[in-house]
Amino acid sequence: MLLGLAGCKQEYYLFINDSSIKEEFRIGVENTDENMKRINANQYPLHANNDVMYEKKIEKKGNIISAIYKYTYKPYDFVNANTINQCFTKKKVIMDDEKYYEINLSDMTDCMYDYNLNINIITKNKVVSNNADKVKGNKYTWYLTNENKNDFSIKIKIAKGTASKSFILSKYSIYIILGAGIVIVLLAVYMVMKKIKGSNEI
Repeated sequence: MLLGLAGCKQEYYLFINDSSIKEEFRIGVENTDENMKRINANQYPLHANNDVMYEKKIEKKGNIISAIYKYTYKPYDFVNANTINQCFTKKKVIMDDEKYYEINLSDMTDCMYDYNLNINIITKNKVVSNNADKVKGNKYTWYLTNENKNDFSIKIKIAKGTASKSFILSKYSIYIILGAGIVIVLLAVYMVMKKIKGSNEI
């Protein structure tokens, strides 16, 4: 597993919607031969399937290597993700229920070199329940460390076909801003036309 490269800044993302689940790793690591070897190695998103690899982008900036790995699952196929099957012995992943997506993971294995990782789930759908360490808008974050790895768990239940309140509010906010902008423009045009009309009458 690529997760947990020693001495690096790393973020794991799941973008969940009703048609797909997008998985993304973002890694910034010291430019060493060992780290470069691990990053260049083939990485497979699906368990027991070496026919499919992550889309990979690598950049070198000074003494830092930045890498981004991406793969998009169909919701029903996420149960086969390597991140689930290699890193957790207790796992409940339900993606084919009519009403909910449910992810319940615990009892971590020794799948990482270093357990310092932020795990983020982002969804526009309504979240029914979760045990995230931090929630900001539609972003749910868990902090995995060497200290909490033995008790670490991820629990989240997401309703299908529903937009969260924060997403609805943000969408309405855009409409309000656009509407206010149109009103301001119309008022400005009216004032200019009124001034021109006044000048012509003189």
